[in-house]
Amino acid sequence: MLDLVALAAALQYVATLPAFPHTAMPVALQNEPIIEYDQNPNPLREELYNENLKVEHNCVAVPQKPGLGITINEIVLDTYCVAHSEV
Repeated sequence: MLDLVALAAALQYVATLPAFPHTAMPVALQNEPIIEYDQNPNPLREELYNENLKVEHNCVAVPQKPGLGITINEIVLDTYCVAHSEV
């Protein structure tokens, strides 16, 4: 479940990085940020999140919604929950 949450957090972080002189002219795999993203089919991930991040032209767009930019389908989450605890 955390794969999309971690990816969204990483995308938000990378989006805040300033363009330093060595990254002002990005060269793929040399001086631009790279984030690993599992694109294999994952039914749980596809059910759990209300949006799927898409790779287009070897890039993933930074989600623009508040917070990390993703929302979890709580109905689906409840179906996988073993026990609820009140905090």
